[in-house]
Amino acid sequence: EDGIYMKDTNNIWVNITYDTQDLTNYRTFKLRKASEGIYACAYDGVFFSDKLGASGSWINFKTGFKDTYIHTLLITKDKILAGTDLGVYMSIDKGMHWTEANKGLITESRKYILVSELLSFNDSLFAGTRQGIFISSDNGISWNEANEGLPENNDIRELFATDKSIFAALENNIYLSDNNDRLG
Repeated sequence: EDGIYMKDTNNIWVNITYDTQDLTNYRTFKLRKASEGIYACAYDGVFFSDKLGASGSWINFKTGFKDTYIHTLLITKDKILAGTDLGVYMSIDKGMHWTEANKGLITESRKYILVSELLSFNDSLFAGTRQGIFISSDNGISWNEANEGLPENNDIRELFATDKSIFAALENNIYLSDNNDRLG
């Protein structure tokens, strides 16, 4: 059965979304823990539970999304960013309302962009897309390409950071950056 599972006190996996139709009928992409609870991103929006997933506690936050296929979430100290089929959306009120944050991602020549990964590293934000990596040095307000050292047509599958480096996983290779914007 689809949904989100957690281990109970008897160390048994239990579906904690069985009564939340939106989460059991659609693919859940990622889970993120925040101080106030758990966020889940799915085909049908961003869901939140302040009861660590207890039955009946999931709220679907859709306000402001044009496209509700949410692929990833990034939670920072003052906002949440969501990567979607139409770029990045931002919430400054813990997910209640969302606005587009696509300056530099969406252009005249690029009408949409699928954002599959979001990462925070050294006071910058990174968006992994099917058109490469974009960096924001102003907390997600605007984005610039950061693809130096990557091959053309780079579909970013995963972004990961250590204390000093960023790794980008593409379909057939992994790239390393140790200076915030150049991979190789």
